[in-house]
Formats: sequence, C-alpha cells, structure tokens
Amino acid sequence: MKQTRRWVLIGTLLLIPLLLAGCKKKQPASSQHHQLKVVASTNVYAQLAQGVLGQEGKATAIVQGTTDPHDFEPGTQTAHTVEQADLLIWNGIGYDDWMAKLAQKQPQVVAAHVLDRHDGENEHLFFDPRMPRKMITQIEQQARNLRPKQQKQFQKNAAAQQKKYAAVTNLADQARTNLATKQLNQKVAVSEPVFNDALKYMGYQVANASFANAIDKEVDPSPKAVRDLRASLEKREVAFFVDNTQNDSKVVRQMGSLAKKHQVPVIKITETVPPKQTYADWMTGIYQQVLAVQKQEQG
Repeated sequence: MKQTRRWVLIGTLLLIPLLLAGCKKKQPASSQHHQLKVVASTNVYAQLAQGVLGQEGKATAIVQGTTDPHDFEPGTQTAHTVEQADLLIWNGIGYDDWMAKLAQKQPQVVAAHVLDRHDGENEHLFFDPRMPRKMITQIEQQARNLRPKQQKQFQKNAAAQQKKYAAVTNLADQARTNLATKQLNQKVAVSEPVFNDALKYMGYQVANASFANAIDKEVDPSPKAVRDLRASLEKREVAFFVDNTQNDSKVVRQMGSLAKKHQVPVIKITETVPPKQTYADWMTGIYQQVLAVQKQEQG
C-alpha cells in the first residue's frame, strides 16, 4: 500500500465508527422475498457477483469509474449502503481496507482470503488470472447459503461465468505456453508492480523491481534504479515495458517515451476498469497485447 495513502486511510478509518453510529439500525435482510443485496468495493467484484446473481440479486460497487480505491474515503451514505447488504465482497490486503471497517456481521468474500494472500504482497489481485474462477465459486456458495431455493439458478449462472472467464485465462495460458516453448525473452520492465501477478503467471521476470517499488510507494526511484532501467530499454534487454497509464509520474512518462524511442513494445494497462468496458473485456485486451508482442518477437 502506498505510504502517503496509509495516513489518509488511518484518519478515515478512525471516523468509521461515527459514520456507522449515524446510520439507522439495519432491518433483517434474510427474507426469501427480496433480491439479494450484494455490495462490493469495486466494479470488478460487483461484475463477478452480478454474473452469479443474475435476476436473483443486485450487486453494487462502492468505488465507481477511475477512482483509486486506495484514496477512497467512505462517508455516511457508504456506511449505510454497506450496512444494508446481505453479502459483502472486497479485495483486501491494503487495497480497500475501509470495507473491513464498515462490515457488520454479513457473510463476506474477500479475494485475499480466497487466494491465500497476505499483507505485504501485491494487492492488485484482480490481475491474477486465477482470481475470477475462485471468486465465482465462493460467491456462488454464499448466494446458495443465503437463498437455498435459488441454488440451481445460481449454479447455472456461475457455470456460465466460469466459461466466460475461462476464455480470458486461456489467453494467459497461451502466452505462458509461448514463453515456455518458443525461446522468447522472459525479462520485462514495469512502471510499477500493478500487473506483476499476471506476469508471474505467464512466466515473465520483472527486471526493474527497485524502480517499480519506488513508484508504487510514491517516492523517487534511486539514481541507480533509473540508470538501470534506462540502460535496459536503450539496449532492448526486455521483451516489453508495462506502463500503467493512470500514473502521471514524470519519470514514468520519460521511461515510456524512451521505450518507444528504442522500439521496445509498450503494454498499456490501467489500474481500474476503463469506462464502458467490462472486467472480462479489460483483461482480454491486455492479454491480447502480450500475445501480439510475442508474435512480433517470433518474427
């Protein structure tokens, strides 16, 4: 978690008990006669949930658009929305910890728990190709527990979602196979470690961890880290440069320009789902970029 955000988050979390105290007492939400209310921290998890719920429920995302969940500060309305939920879903390990403080006694699905990830590890779990399959399974289980009479519908919906996201994972698997069997360059450079889970899954090795970690913590990379990254781009020692286009750091922009100048392919990613795209579309587009670079490298 970025250091400058941590202090803002701590101050916000201290206010949450006051926000909850200002909300009306929650009415029982377990009735079989209303749609399931699922509240997720982001649209990634809301989309996964809605796919499982279908017509039997409504999944709402707290953080919308390109707002960074690290920076989000929940207010009274957010506290009330969470309080009224039947099921809560969030990422965990520093990405959206305000959800844990707002949560009451509802059932919860936390990606970090599902993937057995812990504090200090990369919190961008939605870039792990295995995440959708495991989360869909857990969301389906919770939905069936809450609405046993609709379990067949939830199973049917979940199966369709598994098939949908399997097509995305297949792209990552194809990239991994290419890397393992076609003698492609395994070294890559990244602007920050946002996409690292996917890179590791495919078999790539990040060559500029010091630079990337500094950017992630919102501090200046060391002169040596900058020199090393510059040299690797100028000498074309990496297969591609992963650029989080939502980062406006001057040195990151310089490295992106340097990569283009020396004809190092640039994989463009964002940290949140772009407007008018689904989570599946977003991931598909990124993996297609990787596959295109691999094809180009093969000649």
